[in-house]
Amino acid sequence: MTETMLVTGGCGFIGSCFIFQQMQQYPEIHLLNLDALTYAGNPDNVKEVAGDPRYTFVQADVADRPGHDRRYALDAAKAHRMFDWLTQASFERQVQRCLAWG
Repeated sequence: MTETMLVTGGCGFIGSCFIFQQMQQYPEIHLLNLDALTYAGNPDNVKEVAGDPRYTFVQADVADRPGHDRRYALDAAKAHRMFDWLTQASFERQVQRCLAWG
């Protein structure tokens, strides 16, 4: 059985490196990359795998309702594992909290 992995933020630097590593290490994997393509996401980071039939890209923001719904539709229906590389969202939120507190 082919395992499907959902990666959020896979067009960023760390996420794209993770995608390459997983696809090289697990030749039977199918990888779903969900990314909003904000300032940190660049589809050129994953262009080497864009034509691979084991790779699927979905442009969506998990913070908005359509993106959120798309994320869970993919996750619930197809994904066996999920890796989240959306670190900048939580980092920015923490910085905002610190600034508001001080």
